[in-house]
Amino acid sequence: MTNLNLAPSKLNIQTVGSSLIVAISALFLMVYSHSAAATLSAKETVTVATQQVMLSQRIAKAYFFLGLSDDKRKATLQLEQSIKEFELNHKKLIDSSHIQSALSEARQVKAVWRNYKSHLESTVNKEDGKHILQLSDKLLDITEKLVAALVVKMDNKDLGTIISLSGKQSMLSQRLAKLSYAQTWGVAKKDVNKDIRQSMRDYHNAFSVLMKSEFSNKGIQRSLRKVKGQSSFAEKSLNMAMDGRYLVNVIESTTDKMLNQMDDITQMYTKVENLPSENVAANKGDGKNSAKSTKKKSKPSFLVRSR
Repeated sequence: MTNLNLAPSKLNIQTVGSSLIVAISALFLMVYSHSAAATLSAKETVTVATQQVMLSQRIAKAYFFLGLSDDKRKATLQLEQSIKEFELNHKKLIDSSHIQSALSEARQVKAVWRNYKSHLESTVNKEDGKHILQLSDKLLDITEKLVAALVVKMDNKDLGTIISLSGKQSMLSQRLAKLSYAQTWGVAKKDVNKDIRQSMRDYHNAFSVLMKSEFSNKGIQRSLRKVKGQSSFAEKSLNMAMDGRYLVNVIESTTDKMLNQMDDITQMYTKVENLPSENVAANKGDGKNSAKSTKKKSKPSFLVRSR
């Protein structure tokens, strides 16, 4: 999409060099993705699936951002990288040994994605934008069902639910931006403000659940509070945008910070091993020795900061 104005004398050297880099990168990604998928744990598989939920919204957001932004290079790069990441993640999931419980959903994801991508490949326009808005919601629905099917088969379903909820926060950061951009660009539904406000409520409700979760150690709680501050700033900008203010760049910056912070938190949840109650139960003995051992036991592994 970007027009590179290269001098003729430099074209051959740079083209050959770029082609070599692309080829090496592609080979590395193929080897890495196959190796990574083969060793994905159940928690890691759920985490990759939650990334797909987020990308269903980020891709549409990037498309609308490209239609609105003066920085076409940044918007194009974001869109292209998001598409590549979605397709790489899908391959990881299909190759994972834990996907058997969600094969039906994975096939549906592929079918919806094929239609979705066909509208992304043409020159950016509002007519395709309207289709992309609808298909992003359809892809969101089926990717969430895929996550749910994976969580149900986890040994620790409670932890899987929290990982899923944390991933959903990443998705909501991108969904909020997507809906706001769609409104600004003129491709949104008439009641889009209702959807934006509902997404805000969903974000706040999930935040409360995560903060209270037994899986949220002190490090995770600190990180969650930082995201809370960022989300408050984003919410103010989104409210002003609903009133007609053009705040695309501000919303882009704040919601992407929310995304990055929540992605880090989701990774922290994948390192959680046990609940405090499980550790106490494991250390219980009889009578007074039980009380002493519980009192003197070392800090549960999950309370140790991951980073």
